[in-house]
Amino acid sequence: MVGQIRSQSAPRGSNPFALLQDNLQQQPVSARQSGHQTDNVQQTTYELISSQATSRSPKRSAVRAKTEAWLNEIPRPIPTSANILVLTQSDRENLIHGPRISLCINNIPIDAIPTNLFLRISHRFRAVHTTLPETRAVNLAPNTEPDAIRYITRWLRATSKQDTATSLPSLTSVRDQIAVCHAAHILGLPRAYYAHQVRYLRKYFGRCIPTYRELHTLEMLSTPRWNMLLACAAKNLRWLARNDEVPDPEVFAEFLARHPRIREAVEGDDGDVGDDGDEGEEEDEVDEEERSL
Repeated sequence: MVGQIRSQSAPRGSNPFALLQDNLQQQPVSARQSGHQTDNVQQTTYELISSQATSRSPKRSAVRAKTEAWLNEIPRPIPTSANILVLTQSDRENLIHGPRISLCINNIPIDAIPTNLFLRISHRFRAVHTTLPETRAVNLAPNTEPDAIRYITRWLRATSKQDTATSLPSLTSVRDQIAVCHAAHILGLPRAYYAHQVRYLRKYFGRCIPTYRELHTLEMLSTPRWNMLLACAAKNLRWLARNDEVPDPEVFAEFLARHPRIREAVEGDDGDVGDDGDEGEEEDEVDEEERSL
């Protein structure tokens, strides 16, 4: 039997299973060698061990109870930093378990994210959850691109399982990077996750000649609170126009005629288009266009 095997191999001393060997040796040989009587002896012996271990080793019982409570705690306490990149792998992985929040655009679900993880990283969702703790779905701003949201959620799930966490990977397409940075802003992620992409885009729009598709994306995604890239592009385009360095000026004029927000930014002064700078990670104010999240 299992109890007998353990009793024969267990060392004597402080090990509580050593009591099993002593008690079996004190039993009559006929009782230990008879079928169902052996089961009764083992059951009685285990009960005896439990009572004796509890009475003789209160400290051991307290440690065991504390250990069991720690193992049953799911998830266990995690440091309160909003930046999951500084957490250990086990702490990050604990965040992706449990219920999920549906991410929707115009009430259409596009993806889901673990609630514990979203609460940790998003100051916007924390504000919503404080008011509506039973929320199971959130509506994102209508101009958010679904593929950009899915790109971010896939990265969050992957980096939570990896041994070493990484920041949001960059994309080769400038247009896609704009969409991802905008989606990260809408989700309320800390700037630390995608600051390298924002720096690259600022340099790009401040020094290079962007494509019309990239400018169109800027116009579609920019808001009064998220316009630092539009500000960089407008300042650069204004300088190019004043120095007659815009390729195909007629095509550029037609483009501005069809895109009033860009035209207003380009024709204005350098201070007309705001720049939110290094947007705070705990920014709780949300403009009306993004009130849904």
